[in-house]
Amino acid sequence: MRRSARAPRHCVHVTSNVRTHPVALTWDMWFVAPLLAVCAAILLALAVTKMSTGLRCKHALFYIAAMILCLGGTTLSYAMFSNTDQLLRTLKNAPAPTHLDANWGRELAPEKRTEYSTALARLTYSNWGMKVGYFDATGTFRTYEPTDADREDHRLYRAAIAQAEKTRELLLWATFGWLFIPWLGVGIAFVPISRRTLNRVS
Repeated sequence: MRRSARAPRHCVHVTSNVRTHPVALTWDMWFVAPLLAVCAAILLALAVTKMSTGLRCKHALFYIAAMILCLGGTTLSYAMFSNTDQLLRTLKNAPAPTHLDANWGRELAPEKRTEYSTALARLTYSNWGMKVGYFDATGTFRTYEPTDADREDHRLYRAAIAQAEKTRELLLWATFGWLFIPWLGVGIAFVPISRRTLNRVS
């Protein structure tokens, strides 16, 4: 993308080293959520099994509590999926690579021309891994050579995208998984189990 001489007015908004990294699934998503899903399935199984022999208030409360868990789990998983999906879209829609021409920023002071063109070159490398030109302190147009910090920034940026894609996929499966829990609970209710064991659990 070519930049005209007016572009430096917008360069003050460029922050080449700032990155928003998606948050990986935390321990509560790996342990608490599956535990709640198991509890919901067991409650549903007990409720369905007991209600088949006669409705009691306690069994109805089991059923209601289990459905509330399923509804809450589905809502939370989908909300996290939507947020991660939006973050992924933002990360993938990075500013297009910047290609400056020889007349770019001639009206600027030399130090500002160097500062802005370097910032654009660094941002391009951080987002795309491409080496583009900038103006050095003498006004010479040359190819920008990324520093170790720039390479690390680009690596972290690509890693952030990969992590967001993985997290989004897991949250999508989690959302559908919570929808499956009620059917799992009903299925468990029809698994043969001794009356003595059932009475002990309930």
